Amino acid sequence: MTDITSKTNIELTRLVGELSARLEAVENNQGKEVKPESEAVDKPWPQVEDEYFCAYPDGEITVYTWLNNDFNKDIQERGNLYRTREEAEKADQLCLAMNEFRAAAKKAWDEQKDAIDWTRSGQEKYTPVWCYIFEKWCSPAEAKTSKPPFAVYFPTRDSAIEAAKAVDAKYPGVLR
Repeated sequence: MTDITSKTNIELTRLVGELSARLEAVENNQGKEVKPESEAVDKPWPQVEDEYFCAYPDGEITVYTWLNNDFNKDIQERGNLYRTREEAEKADQLCLAMNEFRAAAKKAWDEQKDAIDWTRSGQEKYTPVWCYIFEKWCSPAEAKTSKPPFAVYFPTRDSAIEAAKAVDAKYPGVLR
């Protein structure tokens, strides 16, 4: 009889341990039970305990652990959540390049002593696109595209191309 009780206690201890581990996994995943790796399908990212990268305005790239808390969700809502340091660095460079590009557009409009006015049908507006065929900056018409990548408009074609070249020289390939 002691032998049966001992085996039962061992089995109960094993079961309690297994249930405790499963319960902890469920709690760590906000109520969702984690399936064993063999049953895992493409899981949405990020998952609890996943590392992610965030780019700050001063250029600092910081790594965090996803805990599914408000801080993590705020970063995600702002689109500042990256799987790799390289992705975060590229996003940071794009931000800097676009800020410089917008500043160039503002300067060009100021030099024309004008401002962009979407109600003035006669006012010309230009935005550059990278033409892979000619490997140069040009207008959407020259590049045979109707979808410019930017929502930044310049008063002249020359000012648009000049700004694109200057920003591209400083941040190679970021705007392309």
